[in-house]
Amino acid sequence: ALAGKTQEFRKMLADGKSIDDLLVPAFAVAREASRRALGMRPF
Repeated sequence: ALAGKTQEFRKMLADGKSIDDLLVPAFAVAREASRRALGMRPF
């Protein structure tokens, strides 16, 4: 699920979404990826 998020975000940008609309979900994906990979959460 996390691996496909990059393509999903790119498609949303191509469809006209602003980068501000993607900021929160993109940060959530990065946060979850760091938790899974490192066992740590930022902040």
